[in-house]
Amino acid sequence: MGAVTLLIIFLAVFLLGIFQHYISAFVKWLTKQFFKDSSQVTRLKDELKEIIAEQNDTDMKEEFPKYARLGRRKNKIQEHLKSLRQSKTTDTLYFSWGLTLVLNMLHTVCLIFLIWRYRYVELITMNPDWFWPVASLVAFPTGIPGAVGITCWVLICNVILRRLAQVKSTWGSPKLHES
Repeated sequence: MGAVTLLIIFLAVFLLGIFQHYISAFVKWLTKQFFKDSSQVTRLKDELKEIIAEQNDTDMKEEFPKYARLGRRKNKIQEHLKSLRQSKTTDTLYFSWGLTLVLNMLHTVCLIFLIWRYRYVELITMNPDWFWPVASLVAFPTGIPGAVGITCWVLICNVILRRLAQVKSTWGSPKLHES
């Protein structure tokens, strides 16, 4: 096979690497879209703010019964909000774990398909002596001496992508200069 096949495989692995890198960000975004605060929670939060403001405006020594009544209402609303948040947290956790698992499985299936599709194709053929101690590993699964197989090529592409991500992260971070 030629350079076109190498490029296609590199692009496929590159896109799969980008896909894998952004799975967590995508899951967070999708979770926020699906699990927004309900109108009941928003209403309870607004009511709680009003009660706190009214309680702050009320003098505890002068109007103790009113202050205590507002405190009991505030505690009741806070407990209700806490129970609503706990159920939302559980649902969000199950959703994000499940979606992350499904997306990681999709990524794995795509890589397996890519390896299966090009398993007998020698991507690059070189002098077998260049790979002397590990020639059979580099050629796996083609079995052709001096060939670079798909598994080795996927590994090489993933290493290159990780290195590029490291370089990008070091370029993107601000440098602190000592004065």
